[in-house]
Amino acid sequence: MGSNIIRNTNGVFKIEGKDQLLLELEQNARILLTMDVYDPKGIHVAKVIRNTFSFDYKDRYRIFVKPSAVMLVDREHNIVLFEVSVIDVNNKKLQVFQGNFYSYKAHIIEITPRCWRVLGTTTAGTVFDCHGGAIIIGK
Repeated sequence: MGSNIIRNTNGVFKIEGKDQLLLELEQNARILLTMDVYDPKGIHVAKVIRNTFSFDYKDRYRIFVKPSAVMLVDREHNIVLFEVSVIDVNNKKLQVFQGNFYSYKAHIIEITPRCWRVLGTTTAGTVFDCHGGAIIIGK
């Protein structure tokens, strides 16, 4: 994510204590995104389960699925909430190119090609080993 390297993860993003996002990689390099989407007030406004909307309040979001990439877009504000691509299917390597979404606590999560930012803390150029567990972001 950004310039950070995350190893040995189960694909779960635990954001501020809650499982908010899951990335799965199928053998054919297809990425499956599961994600809870919150608004700036922390209200649960959409849910994606394996690239399909379970619900989308006000039909505001779109998901674009390519053979080895997924992008979730907020059509109302014309921003990318989350974008991920496969960079090495054999070694199960993904790259999160960008992200701009809210946690259930209404805090903005920003992911750029250089870093990720949560609660005013920027993380860049760091290697994390999750030992088979979730990626922990925020507290």
